Amino acid sequence: MKRLLISTMACLCMTGGAFVSANAESVDSVQYVNRAREMHKHFFSVDTHTDTPFWFYKEGYNVANREENQVNIPKMQEGCLDAVFLAAFVGQKERDEAGLNQAVEKATGLIQNIYNQAAQNPDLCGIAVTADDLESLKKQGKRAFFIGIENGYAIGKDLSNIEKFKKMGVNYITLCHSYDNDICDSSSKTKNEWNGLSPFGKEVVKEMNKQGVMVDLSHASEKTFFDVLEITDVPIICSHSSAKAICDHNRNLSDEQLRALAKNGGVIQLCLLDAYINKDRKKACLDDAVRHIDHIVQVAGIDYVGIGSDFDGGGGLVDCKGSDDLIKITVKLMEKGYSEEDIAKIWGGNFLRVLNAVQQQATAAL
Repeated sequence: MKRLLISTMACLCMTGGAFVSANAESVDSVQYVNRAREMHKHFFSVDTHTDTPFWFYKEGYNVANREENQVNIPKMQEGCLDAVFLAAFVGQKERDEAGLNQAVEKATGLIQNIYNQAAQNPDLCGIAVTADDLESLKKQGKRAFFIGIENGYAIGKDLSNIEKFKKMGVNYITLCHSYDNDICDSSSKTKNEWNGLSPFGKEVVKEMNKQGVMVDLSHASEKTFFDVLEITDVPIICSHSSAKAICDHNRNLSDEQLRALAKNGGVIQLCLLDAYINKDRKKACLDDAVRHIDHIVQVAGIDYVGIGSDFDGGGGLVDCKGSDDLIKITVKLMEKGYSEEDIAKIWGGNFLRVLNAVQQQATAAL
């Protein structure tokens, strides 16, 4: 391939208000980046899982600033990312009444902090609950903040908390995290307490369907995954998981799960956490991540894959360290021959299809 250098050795680019030296790039690569940036103007790009709300506890933190963490508005702008799901993650502690009450309070506080950050920066971002909200915010040149809850432990044992959190703007609940809880068994440090979904968990899934809250099966055991598919009336999501056939990890989905997810109409959002992408996690890179996408497309289809980085919660690859790097995924997909229509599906179209389906069925049931 013909390669021509831009300038003799390097070019200068503006980052964060200061000039910095950048490595010389080929005309070809710059053209890909420019095409990718133009492409992003015409579709919605959504990262469906980050743990950035932990940073909102830091004194003086402002998501409008280019902070040291992986997700903030300047980095979203640089990476051409329209929307991000901010997860209210609640680590699991005691499952007694006091522990469960504290979990509900912790999730509530994290969600309020998301609203506080948005309220500080009304000219730059806004809270989104629907795809229409995202469209409106993008037209205004703003970034969209969606809200999820990671770990169903956060609802305690009270189904009414699902409605409460829905009214606070929560769009999905990840049923569990690294341990079994009162809803289901985990894929990680499980004791197979329920052999999948618990009796209470079945009621949780039904109530989430009723309220229009997406069921997120990342972190869930394989048995839990199939138990949920038996009873859900709407498509499910895996907000941050990858393909087990490419990297054998308990957090990734088997080909059997991928085919079942496609049949359900759901979507798997590729997780950019190194250990889920390459067994040699120190070498995990975007080429590996694209191999996962290729495999998911081959097994499940182009309509059932997206991106959920897990930034600020362990996510990151050697060549993709934050939201500012996410445009590189588009470039890699272009280089692999994916069309703009396919890339639009991967970056948000597939996920928003599920979001709409879940919300519309809940509305129709009222």
